[in-house]
Amino acid sequence: MADRPRQGRGGAVATGDGKDQVDINAERAAQRWAGIDPAVEAIVNRISKTARYLDRMLGETAAREGLNASEYRLLVTLWKSGPTSPGDLGKRLLVSSGVMTNRLDRLEERGFVARAPHPSDRRGILVSLTDTGLEVLSRMIERQARRETELLAALQPDERAELNALLRRLMTSFDPTIAVEEGGLSS
Repeated sequence: MADRPRQGRGGAVATGDGKDQVDINAERAAQRWAGIDPAVEAIVNRISKTARYLDRMLGETAAREGLNASEYRLLVTLWKSGPTSPGDLGKRLLVSSGVMTNRLDRLEERGFVARAPHPSDRRGILVSLTDTGLEVLSRMIERQARRETELLAALQPDERAELNALLRRLMTSFDPTIAVEEGGLSS
């Protein structure tokens, strides 16, 4: 007889053996496709769902300031890099020059960024974060930090440290540059 689902901490539903719907789906997939390791499938699914949840949360935080998550990330990138060219911003954020121009236009209209001639390249411009942009970014970062802390309150401090170490090791296996990037906040 299968275990009946029960309500867990934070509203999560799990069976008596500690499995949740992610585990059940991963096991079903592994039964159907021999190449699927249910543990790997469950981990990838949880990381993916968590990333989507965090993206939605970030979008909600940005929306309180009349922005979207992409604009928030652009402001964070400018804070980290200092004045930089629109081309460099596009490369960092993996967007086309047209998309970057539209984002910069919207943020400049609101007074969050400023464009200025490049001091050593007559054809270039540099984009910088304005004081107003920094104020808005600071409010968003503080609000988002509180929400992220609430989200991770489900884990004990030692569990958060262990999860952080495991994710760091995983990330550096496919993106070694993550280990050397400066500036704090991810973007």
